Amino acid sequence: MDKIFSRVRLSLTTIALLIFFLTLSIALTIWNIPMYLLCLHFSDIPSQVNMSLSTILENYLYLLKYLHLPWITEFNLPDFTSSASGAFHFYEVKNLFYLNYICLLLSGIYAGVAIFNLRKQKHFYNLEKPFKILSFLPILVIILLSIFFEKIFILFHQVFFDNDAWLFNPSTDPIIKVLPQNFFMLCFLQVFILFQVGIILVWYFAKKDRHKASINKKQPIDQ
Repeated sequence: MDKIFSRVRLSLTTIALLIFFLTLSIALTIWNIPMYLLCLHFSDIPSQVNMSLSTILENYLYLLKYLHLPWITEFNLPDFTSSASGAFHFYEVKNLFYLNYICLLLSGIYAGVAIFNLRKQKHFYNLEKPFKILSFLPILVIILLSIFFEKIFILFHQVFFDNDAWLFNPSTDPIIKVLPQNFFMLCFLQVFILFQVGIILVWYFAKKDRHKASINKKQPIDQ
């Protein structure tokens, strides 16, 4: 019974850590404003839309504020018009952001407590094997994103949005002109690169803990 309980606890800890790393990666990517500025520069967006970089950035920062602050309920970009469907899409994105932060908080608390208990019981090394296996997952996703990004991008929206409000018309929602597809591709790639880093860190420290436990017991622990 204790063995079953340990496996369940280990599985829940692994899932919590994966959710934590994924949602943390999303949060860090959302706030990576320098990446957005670089994308604007290399895509020559300011000249294409006949706007200064500072004006575009002002609107982008407003967008981030709207997506994060609950007391901002009206979507009114300073320099861009928006259709009802466009504003509704950003409202849905806002709810997804909130869901991401809630999952980040809850998974972080659970994972933190679980890791504390594993280290206290000197069982942290048990995370080595699952995270060694999982370390290949983000690499696979990154490769797929690099090859099939457009299809994955469309599938992502079809899964998370039950409408076509995300299909922006540049005439009615010109904000899409300063949100190029290559920017979203970079966002997706960064999320899974950071996700990969989180998984590797757990694998590294769990492996280190296994080595330490082996020395303390003066005999190797079965893989």
